[in-house]
Amino acid sequence: GRWQRGHVGEVGTRDLLTRVADILRNAATPFERVGRIQDDEFGIVLSETNKRRAQDKAQGLRRQIEEAFQDRDPSQRPVLWVNVAENPIVGSDAALLFQKVHAAT
Repeated sequence: GRWQRGHVGEVGTRDLLTRVADILRNAATPFERVGRIQDDEFGIVLSETNKRRAQDKAQGLRRQIEEAFQDRDPSQRPVLWVNVAENPIVGSDAALLFQKVHAAT
């Protein structure tokens, strides 16, 4: 987001976001959905996955992303926050799910 643009510029930020998106997309199964939530924020919907497995997957993705940028100067690496929220109650929507994720940060 804003922090990244200030350190790596617009083109660098676009490259960073593209690389992160590729990592997430490649890690998703056909039953999972990856999406960009905000300018510098991604989310993955893990269907049929319990909370423990979701946490394990989230931490694995965090390690993959950190490793992908290990060769860069620390000021040019993405800043990562990884959170897991359980499936919302029937009748709620995605906005509630993302509120729960943001509340956990």
